[in-house]
Amino acid sequence: MELAFRSSGMIEGFDQKKIEEYREEARRRWDSELVDESHRRTAKYTKEDWVAIQAETNAIQQGLASLMDRDPADPEVQKLIDRHFRQINERYYTCTIEIYRGLGDLYVNDERFKANYEMVRQGLAEFMRAAMHVYCDRMAADRRP
Repeated sequence: MELAFRSSGMIEGFDQKKIEEYREEARRRWDSELVDESHRRTAKYTKEDWVAIQAETNAIQQGLASLMDRDPADPEVQKLIDRHFRQINERYYTCTIEIYRGLGDLYVNDERFKANYEMVRQGLAEFMRAAMHVYCDRMAADRRP
């Protein structure tokens, strides 16, 4: 979902028309307020901001790819998943646990997202979804009285 919201200054190789198509698709499929929030935040980012964001994204993805031999509930895996969750909240939009669970499903069910993760390592999309679901289950359990 985060890729769909990014402004034209960030995504090298994407033309403005394609970015607008993704933004409109996201507005139709999900919460248009979140799309607008993400657009407002990302429109302010400098090229240096985008370099830092991409470096953090790569570190998270590569870290998770290197831990795929572990259980998705492994503490090191969950630490990176928490970093991923926080990155979305800090950089793009307010992401609830419910949204985050759905995002994990999207990474597997939408071929465009899946292909991005599969380029990092085969099976990463499914591994991330499993780890994101564990994370969400724990967060939901922590909220119960």
